[in-house]
Amino acid sequence: MSTRRKSYSSELKAKIALAAIKEFTSINDIAREYKVHLNQIGQWKKQLLAMLPSVFDNPRGPKTDGSW
Repeated sequence: MSTRRKSYSSELKAKIALAAIKEFTSINDIAREYKVHLNQIGQWKKQLLAMLPSVFDNPRGPKTDGSW
C-alpha cells in the first residue's frame, strides 16, 4: 500500500514561510495550525530568505505609473 505525499501550493508555502520569518507566533504553533512538519517550515523559510535579494536584481524595477 502506497501513501501519497502532500503537495502545497506556492502561495501557501510563501504564507507559511513569511509567518515563520515574522516570528509573531512560534514555529510550533505555525506547524500545528497548517499541519506541516517543523523541518519543512524551516526549509521553506531558508528558501524564501535565499531568494529574497533577487527581488531587487532588476535595476529598472517594475513599470509603474509614477504615482506613489
